[in-house]
Amino acid sequence: MMKGVAGRITEWVRPHVPEASDGILTSAGIGEGFAGAGVSTKVLIFAGFAGLVAGTLAAGAVEYSKVGAERDQQVAELTSERAQLETAPDAELDELTQLYVSRGLSRRLARQVAIELTAHDALAAHAEAEHGITPASLASPLRDALAVGAAFAAGAVLPWLALISIPGPPRAAVTFVIVLLALALTGWISARISDVHPVRPIVRTAAIGVLSMTITYTAGHLFHPLSSYLTSHRPRRCWRVQGGRADAPHRGSQKVGHHSRWTRTPYIVVGSTRIMCAGTPSSHGSSPASKNGSRSASVSR
Repeated sequence: MMKGVAGRITEWVRPHVPEASDGILTSAGIGEGFAGAGVSTKVLIFAGFAGLVAGTLAAGAVEYSKVGAERDQQVAELTSERAQLETAPDAELDELTQLYVSRGLSRRLARQVAIELTAHDALAAHAEAEHGITPASLASPLRDALAVGAAFAAGAVLPWLALISIPGPPRAAVTFVIVLLALALTGWISARISDVHPVRPIVRTAAIGVLSMTITYTAGHLFHPLSSYLTSHRPRRCWRVQGGRADAPHRGSQKVGHHSRWTRTPYIVVGSTRIMCAGTPSSHGSSPASKNGSRSASVSR
């Protein structure tokens, strides 16, 4: 009985080990990239969880589409076979007999087998002999999509938990080691299921993990100063000022003129309209626009 249960578990796990590895690599890559950028733990939690959910949904959706197309093809083949059995049963019996002859049976025995199987379930006999379709092999998009999504999530949750649980600077390095161990485990499981020597699968999956995490961590580490620079040098929001009140925000594009008296924020002149850029009020006092609930300044006097 244990062998039967172990066999069923093995048959379920075998095709989904790659999805678990994908989940580990995807989550680790996202986490290491953000860790390399030096973000806070809250950002890591959100980014890792978002990547986990998005990756799980994407993996399930891809599997659903793929298996759905396979099932559509199987249904079309079964529909065609059913129509042929209804319109030309004798020709289909001869075709089934010839299939068994091609597989090594004598013509007399092949004919007898074809007649008995046709009497029992003609469609099932032709579906298996001609198309390899059995009730067990009939594609199930929802079942396979849920299995793939679960396998991906099971792999992705480990790096995420490691990143949010380990405090301080060692976070990235410790997560790196944990991910390598997890990838080595998936390689070992894959080797055991396939009955091959485990060294090559373990080395292969671990090497892919090292390359992936190194690239993402380096990208995050290099991009962080650039993002900080772009944030600190972003364009200012500007207001068009007419008649002492600030209207909707605009982007200033003309050459900046002198400063207003109400703030240390420069303004520009476009025709008869002054455009005031958002800034911090000076010690000379608050602007009329600020009193009206605006975040900018008013006209200089």
